[in-house]
Amino acid sequence: MRTRGVISTVGLALVVTAATAAASLAGTARQSATNLRGAGSSFVAPLVAQWQSNYKGASVDYNPIGSGGGIAAITARTVDFGASDAPLSKDEFAACKGCVQIPWALSATSIPYNLDLGRRLKLSGKVLAGIYLGQIKTWNDKR
Repeated sequence: MRTRGVISTVGLALVVTAATAAASLAGTARQSATNLRGAGSSFVAPLVAQWQSNYKGASVDYNPIGSGGGIAAITARTVDFGASDAPLSKDEFAACKGCVQIPWALSATSIPYNLDLGRRLKLSGKVLAGIYLGQIKTWNDKR
């Protein structure tokens, strides 16, 4: 899963400011009200919806079409901002001429398990890295 984000109304203000600046730099016509269109990560959609209800300084239309769709939309300039769950790759960033990446949301990952071991499972950082790197493939690994 890809993730980006911030936690308060200040985050939307930052996105609004950045998108407005980017739009003016791109030579788009000024409008009397700030109307922003965004698309991308479905993960941040509830956060954007909360900001939309709390922040009345701008109109924000956000379409949660997925990170790939958000990257494609901002690259094609069909939206004012795109949201992705992870930073753009080097190639994506190069293709998105003039784009600026601003982290504005944060998520966490949990490792659920259901093992009847008779004791607590100890997952150290080293063990988790081994699992994600494919070096540990069974739950009874001695590491």
